[in-house]
Amino acid sequence: MKTLLFFAMILVFAASLSCNNESNNTLPRTDPIAEATDEPVNSADNNTLTKEKTQIDYEPSKIEALALQKMSDQLEIPISLLNIVSSELIEWPNAAIGCPSPGYAYAQVITPGHKILISYDSRQYQIHTNLSGSNIVLCKDNYPAIPASDVATPLIEFTVLDQHPDFECVSDKMNQFINVFGIYVMATHEASREYVLHTANVLAEYIDNDENGTPDDPEILKYLAENNFVVPVWTDADTVFRETKCGQNFAWGASMYFDHDQWAIGGIEKAGTWDANLEEVWHIVTKGWGSVYPDAFGVRKPSLLTDALDIARGGYFEHEPPKRYPDSAWYKYYDPTCTYECQAYEYVYWALMANIGALDPELTDKCENSADEWAICTKSDLKAKDILIYQLLNEKNFNLPTRIPDGSYR
Repeated sequence: MKTLLFFAMILVFAASLSCNNESNNTLPRTDPIAEATDEPVNSADNNTLTKEKTQIDYEPSKIEALALQKMSDQLEIPISLLNIVSSELIEWPNAAIGCPSPGYAYAQVITPGHKILISYDSRQYQIHTNLSGSNIVLCKDNYPAIPASDVATPLIEFTVLDQHPDFECVSDKMNQFINVFGIYVMATHEASREYVLHTANVLAEYIDNDENGTPDDPEILKYLAENNFVVPVWTDADTVFRETKCGQNFAWGASMYFDHDQWAIGGIEKAGTWDANLEEVWHIVTKGWGSVYPDAFGVRKPSLLTDALDIARGGYFEHEPPKRYPDSAWYKYYDPTCTYECQAYEYVYWALMANIGALDPELTDKCENSADEWAICTKSDLKAKDILIYQLLNEKNFNLPTRIPDGSYR
């Protein structure tokens, strides 16, 4: 009897050992962690938030640069068009950094990081990051784009810088720089600050003619900004800079000369005189129209613009202007240095000025004084005389300027 009781006690003890070993070999169940996160999981207790202990060094400027690159890639626009509105350190409640993806679970640990607000095209976007910047997310669902009108942040402040932010070499020649939607107006120190600001405002009005804070045609702006087009305000003697090594970093289309061009501060209606900015700044913007829409605004044949040009000149003159234009012509530019492409730029300038009312004799005497070259002064006259260019400017669904820039954007 004692022998049987002894064996029974041994069996009970062995069974107890087996249960304990099985329990010790079973790990606590943890939730799956979303991909592409470098934050540790608190596997001991997923329901307890524990602050991440880390000594990672970071540079706010580096994090912001990564955020700008993220937005640039997402929107397919140059970084120069983006502006950082705000940037702050923040403690996210978990590894989702404020932007959880459906179907994923995330480590429940407080995760230090950054919340960065970036503006573009009258809207603002939130970028969330972890502390090191290895995880950067544009929050589309939880944090949709915020209309810029909801936040008092001007898109263009017309701040005059004394150095170019990207090309230090140009500061040897220029010391006034204004960023207009990513395009720079640059001027020498002799240029009047009033003139420089006026040119910058006219440029802004050509890019955003309805002044709603959004470029009328983002593709035009993208082309001009990505190719480093600039608007210089200087003298004839300064133009040699274009041929220097530094000057070749930029694309040049036309110039404003502060010493002899006509200026109408406040606009032609207020000043009663012509403003050369209307022509020269538009010539630069036209470079974008011709490159983005070559079939319509290309200055080389064939395009809708050159079709209209040949009729307006009374024929196709490939190189130099004729010694005498046909009697049927209404656009007659005789400058022998102006090639066919140059003639196209001048022609679309005259047509646009008539179309937006800038040549109206009630405003200035510009049309009267230019009658030997161009005598179509109003939009109604343009429609009656030059139907092809009228249709291009008004009936092809292009967002072209319709208002006269007066140098007072917004």
